Amino acid sequence: MGMFLDKSIKNVVDELNIRYFLPDIQREYVWLQKADEKKIEQLFDSILRGYPIGSFLFWKLQKEDIAKSDEQDSDKLNFQLYQFITNYDERKPHNEKIRIEQIKRDDLYIVLDGQQRLTSLYIGLKGTRTLKKKKARNDNPNAYEEKRLYLNLKHQPNMDNPEDNYEFEFHAQKPENDKKHWWFKVGDILELESGVLNYVNEHRLEKNELDLLEKLKDAFHNKQLISYFEETEKILIRF
Repeated sequence: MGMFLDKSIKNVVDELNIRYFLPDIQREYVWLQKADEKKIEQLFDSILRGYPIGSFLFWKLQKEDIAKSDEQDSDKLNFQLYQFITNYDERKPHNEKIRIEQIKRDDLYIVLDGQQRLTSLYIGLKGTRTLKKKKARNDNPNAYEEKRLYLNLKHQPNMDNPEDNYEFEFHAQKPENDKKHWWFKVGDILELESGVLNYVNEHRLEKNELDLLEKLKDAFHNKQLISYFEETEKILIRF
């Protein structure tokens, strides 16, 4: 019998490809096929604004449930599982298959609903995106650029204006800071659970920037924003 539960984003993201995997019925990751839509940036903006990011469906299993019982095939899986993409590259956008020896936990989750959002969180917090530069030729070895997600701590949007967003942007390297910009690599917030004030003092940031960092930390460390239904019925294995 299943139940509804909540976890923090950090709790789930830290265990993607360790405890959370994808079944072969899932479609491929598509949110970066049209990068101009800025879906990843919009997801992170929604999180800071306190908007709901939807529910998830996780299927909880034991490792023994997916491993073949036949000793001759003990290194095989009853059904194929896939990894979440960490570093997206549009030249090879496919999820990689996993092998039984890659599963280190006795219990694991199969993500039945939420792949696009979790992959986007994974890329934004721990990974990169590699896309072809505009107008670049495919045969140009420098046509593709790997970027990470940054947040401008100096920009405080008008919360009454839905068009005035937090400035999340992907950059190949940290941009230069100036009077209107102080760029923070978003994934670094995962390591600042108790060190935000030290970070602010070290970099001589102002109160508004401290407040935004605290808001970012609270959203990813403390708030239980991953609301999911946990299914445990073994009958689903028949799919």
